[in-house]
Amino acid sequence: MAERFLFFGSVGFCLVIALLVEKLFIKTGDNFFAALNNLKLLGFLIPIILVYGFITISRNKDWFDNFTLYTTDLEKATNNSRLNYYLADLLLTTDAETVQSTYKENIENALPYLYKAIAIYPEYVNAELDLGVAYSKLSHYDTDYVDSSVVHYKRGLILKPNDIILYRNLAGLYFYAKKFAESIEFNKKALAIEPKNVIIYANIGFSYLYLAKFDSAIFYANTAITIEPKFNGSYEILASAYKALGNLDSSRKYEAIAHQ
Repeated sequence: MAERFLFFGSVGFCLVIALLVEKLFIKTGDNFFAALNNLKLLGFLIPIILVYGFITISRNKDWFDNFTLYTTDLEKATNNSRLNYYLADLLLTTDAETVQSTYKENIENALPYLYKAIAIYPEYVNAELDLGVAYSKLSHYDTDYVDSSVVHYKRGLILKPNDIILYRNLAGLYFYAKKFAESIEFNKKALAIEPKNVIIYANIGFSYLYLAKFDSAIFYANTAITIEPKFNGSYEILASAYKALGNLDSSRKYEAIAHQ
């Protein structure tokens, strides 16, 4: 729960205090300036203003940037699943300029926070998704991480079976691992959710190209063109497929369209 929502609970309390102050310290008919000359009222208000003013000002430095805010608040609320997730998510982004470490170190540093978020809240789908993303990014340094990424994406699907991002990420991961049949399987599941997504059709077409199933590649490329005729990827698939089939005229035709 975002902390700002907790302040709504104090609105009624503040109103009651204000009414009590008015009842105890302000005479009927007094204007604003007359009330400020009331020493009892000032004796009540000034300590409150000083204390909460100090708390507010001292808190401002924590809001320097997201990295400062999350790390500062995690020291006070180590078992907050959202804070652990938000810090990890920040570390996974490439524009985290305040994080003074390499890109790979940022990803590795994010992992314990994501695991902590899931340990606190086992049904945290976004944390599972980010773990999949983290291991997927680490797989560019070591392909052994591909399996770990798959595990967390699939756990995310158990929690949220119709999440198209999870299906597409799994498809992309399998494509990167050159497991094209598996990539097609998850892209088709994504297609069931978004049947007009031209990129998914093209991704399936590219996978069929690598499997040397050129007729299927042509089918999905042509379907993509009917949805979005200006998407160049579809024509690249057609050019490659027809070239592999020995139809050089069609190949050159679609290659020319792709490079327009």
